[in-house]
Amino acid sequence: MNRSSPTTNWGTGRIYTYVILLTCFLLCNCFVSIIGNVTALWTFIKKKPCAYPLRLLLMNIAISNILIAVIGEPMVILSGFTGFWCFGTYGRMLEAFVVTDCGLVSMSLTAVLAYERYVKTIHYEEVFSCSQARFITCFVWIFQTAYCVLPFLGIAEWAPEGIGISNSISWDKGKISDVLYISFMIFTGYLIPLVVVLYCYVAILIQIKRTIKGRSTDVVNSESQIQTQLTTINNTSPSSELCSNSVVPPVKKSYKKLYRKIRSSPSSSNSMCPERQIMIVVGLIILSFFLSWTPYAVVNILVTFNNASHLTEGIIGTLPAFLAKTSTVWSPLIYFFVNSEVRVASHKLKKDTLRRLRRLYFEW
Repeated sequence: MNRSSPTTNWGTGRIYTYVILLTCFLLCNCFVSIIGNVTALWTFIKKKPCAYPLRLLLMNIAISNILIAVIGEPMVILSGFTGFWCFGTYGRMLEAFVVTDCGLVSMSLTAVLAYERYVKTIHYEEVFSCSQARFITCFVWIFQTAYCVLPFLGIAEWAPEGIGISNSISWDKGKISDVLYISFMIFTGYLIPLVVVLYCYVAILIQIKRTIKGRSTDVVNSESQIQTQLTTINNTSPSSELCSNSVVPPVKKSYKKLYRKIRSSPSSSNSMCPERQIMIVVGLIILSFFLSWTPYAVVNILVTFNNASHLTEGIIGTLPAFLAKTSTVWSPLIYFFVNSEVRVASHKLKKDTLRRLRRLYFEW
């Protein structure tokens, strides 16, 4: 990209105002990300609310988000408030390495998680054993970390992006090795996870829609049969003593009770059934992936292969990078606050923690 100088100071002009606004936005993002991911990680460790393979994937996504929020984002925030990059060349390399590495790990594990949910939901099978889950997680970390070490060895390089307070790969280098490196990163780090996430979660949405439709059809058929039986019973002649005294009242009472039960079930009402909750979670996952990574990936693809350097200048070049950093907030919001199982475990953990704190306070 066409980067600004690391020592550029924007003074008190309009650009500096925009920088302050973006920095405040990133500060809020950093705070929410740390609180949400640390809480989610602590809940997974202490309460173990879900199966080990799924829990391991979610824990590592939370760890990657915490590293970005604790190391990368504070450096960008301080530089934004001071008006220039204030951590030198080595700080620039550290921030770029941590954010890029953890971002790639998070996207890759999100794709693995999508596949695990796809097989579990569609085929009702366990995808990974505990050892396989550990192997896949370690492989993702080792592969992405080794890949991000290459700029330190002369293949591509770390450089400032946009207004110069955040850093990443230098996308506009013309060397063949740099273009191949960037192409491989975009393909394995963004396109493959995007395809996997879209395919798996769209298939899950289709399956859930069929399930809801099937349940609705069953409810309609049951209601129709019960109404027919009630009509038949009501129209039965009461002249027969057997029907009027011993058969009709119990049958009418039984059918009416069953009818009320079906009418009050979640499948036949507008209440939030589990399938609809899963649909909301799936929709949020797809939306978050697109909002966080697509603008950043598209801009960098255009810069690398179409020489669209005007997209990387000033505030315009900084917006996609800041938007990508919001990915650290989406995960705890989706997998933690929306998932009722994890939310209940977190509530129990909070009560246990408060109880222990009160005990320590009174003992002290």
